[in-house]
Amino acid sequence: MMNNILIALSETDKRVIIALCFVLIFLFVVAGYLGLLITRIMKHQGKKMDTMMHDIVITRVVTNKKEFLNVARKKNWRYFFKTAYIPLIILIFAFILLFIAQSVNDFNYNIFDYQKQGFTTLLFLFDFDNAEHVNFFGIEIISNWPPLLNEPHFEVEALFSYFFVPIFLVGAVWYLINLQALIARTIKMYQLSSSIYDKNLETFNLNEENMQQVRANQQAINQARINQMMNTINNNIQNNNSQNQTTDITNINNNNANNDNKTNL
Repeated sequence: MMNNILIALSETDKRVIIALCFVLIFLFVVAGYLGLLITRIMKHQGKKMDTMMHDIVITRVVTNKKEFLNVARKKNWRYFFKTAYIPLIILIFAFILLFIAQSVNDFNYNIFDYQKQGFTTLLFLFDFDNAEHVNFFGIEIISNWPPLLNEPHFEVEALFSYFFVPIFLVGAVWYLINLQALIARTIKMYQLSSSIYDKNLETFNLNEENMQQVRANQQAINQARINQMMNTINNNIQNNNSQNQTTDITNINNNNANNDNKTNL
């Protein structure tokens, strides 16, 4: 049956199927790598919460989950406002620039116009509405590259758009990165509150706990034996030193007595 379907398809249909397969594979790959990149970025951004809460957790300033979440939430939003005010200022400046452009042009300024006023005058634009289409199982699909609608060209009337669009994109992307960091720190905040203050027996192993206790007891016994041996050695050394000192004193006294006898003679 599959062979009959393939035979019934025209060359154009086969090319469309192959192109769609490549497009789908490409989209899946891009989506996967994009998701992986976002996950890694958010993991890196979430580490900031560890830095924020490390000292007050170690010093026992916060002692339960509720206090931890309250303090962490305040620190998180304060840091967000601290890092997000610059992109907000950039966005406000961009909209002020757009308002000026609209005021000068009686509020008829079109930043998407590709002929005179818009930023798209600097871009290649294609006429997808007039592109060639084929019918693929009842679906209209583009079969050929669409005709060119606009080539990049400079327009004086589009100066406001040339300034507004880049400034707006910088501010918007910067703000979204900070917003993503806020979300990442919030997720990390709840993870830390659970790992630090929640009682969890999932990783508890009674046999391992017993073995650790046995190891600790054995280490204590071994240390006690070592200490006893060291004390015995020290006592022996001290006794030997005392005996040597006594012998030396006796020899000195004998020598003195012999000297006295010789003197009397």
